[in-house]
Amino acid sequence: VQIKALSTVSISGSVRNSNGDIDNTFEGEGFVTVFDAEKQKLIKDLNEVVVKQGGVIFNGRVSIENGNFGTEFVVPKDITYENKNGKVVAYIFNDETDGIGFTTNVIVGGTDSTVVNDNKGPEAEIFYDDLNFENSYLVNPDFKLLVKLTDDTGLNTTGTGVGHKLEGILNDDIENTIDLSSNFTGDLNSGGKSGVIEYNFFDKEPGSYKLKIKAWDVFNNLSETESFFTVVNDESLVLRDVVNYPNPFSSTTTFTFQQNLDKPINLKIKVYTIAGRLIKEIEENNILEKFVKIPWDGRDEDGSILANGTYLYKLIVETVDSQYKENILGKLAIIK
Repeated sequence: VQIKALSTVSISGSVRNSNGDIDNTFEGEGFVTVFDAEKQKLIKDLNEVVVKQGGVIFNGRVSIENGNFGTEFVVPKDITYENKNGKVVAYIFNDETDGIGFTTNVIVGGTDSTVVNDNKGPEAEIFYDDLNFENSYLVNPDFKLLVKLTDDTGLNTTGTGVGHKLEGILNDDIENTIDLSSNFTGDLNSGGKSGVIEYNFFDKEPGSYKLKIKAWDVFNNLSETESFFTVVNDESLVLRDVVNYPNPFSSTTTFTFQQNLDKPINLKIKVYTIAGRLIKEIEENNILEKFVKIPWDGRDEDGSILANGTYLYKLIVETVDSQYKENILGKLAIIK
């Protein structure tokens, strides 16, 4: 089967039992990986030529129902164009068993000239430690970078094209970029149009960092996304950007702050008059988010709307295991 650059390729497969029959009872997931044409490489020290499998053209997760699976993807421009044999590998698994199969009955080369370029690069969203930690930027020295990528035509994750790797660049250091190509996993049944990069950092020095992510689609359209994060000491609880917004407010506001710990926290927000009288206490427990948002309707403990004026608040944050505790004072105003 000919696999051409920019062509849409459909792959279907089945799980077979020891007799070679389709196992219609198999339910699970799989990874389908398509490799570029094999290459010959000279090992100088041994004076031997070895055959090396080409780079990954596509790697996607698929669901398996009644023993059958299938996927579809667009071949990126970054292939070898040598019209030599590539390889398709399928790894399947569920809670009871796993299996693998492959074929080399594919030829990689040529271009599908009928496809229209949308001239738009992938969309990227950058997260730290967890995809649920939206807008968080405080991390510990050991942390995980997560990048969600999507593109309607398909993502180029081969990592083989000159200058077309999935890359991370810290503090504009273009001489020491981070190759993220092998850290990408496609979403289930996404056909190579979406997925997540997962990359672990270790022992990063405390301080502020700028991160740029470069990603390409199958047409080699580029997109660049920037993010900023701060590494703090993981031996203490750190609170940053403790504010309420809007401030001043007329009816409702939201208390927000950043925190660095991976363990759950409890918090209290105590609101006082300028004279020091406690009029409202807000309590939330077992919070796992690092960018914390707590809404408040501007009413006191009796449910009464507060009068115009300036008030003080105290944020008290403590880990559930009581290992760490921090207090922050703030000021808010009500204007109607």
